[in-house]
Amino acid sequence: MSCNSQDYRQRAQLCATRAAICNSPAASQKFADLAIVWLMLAVQLEEEFSDEGAQQSNSSARAQ
Repeated sequence: MSCNSQDYRQRAQLCATRAAICNSPAASQKFADLAIVWLMLAVQLEEEFSDEGAQQSNSSARAQ
């Protein structure tokens, strides 16, 4: 599985679309829940990368 936030956001969109067109209320809710999880994973991944980048920038600035 790919590990980038854009891929996770695409998966969230796919789940949201399926939730909207699903005939079964239970299945629709499951897809909606999955969409939320994928979005949360995308945000978490983006935050981790931005935190790592900030830490590396701070380390570089201190070294100089």
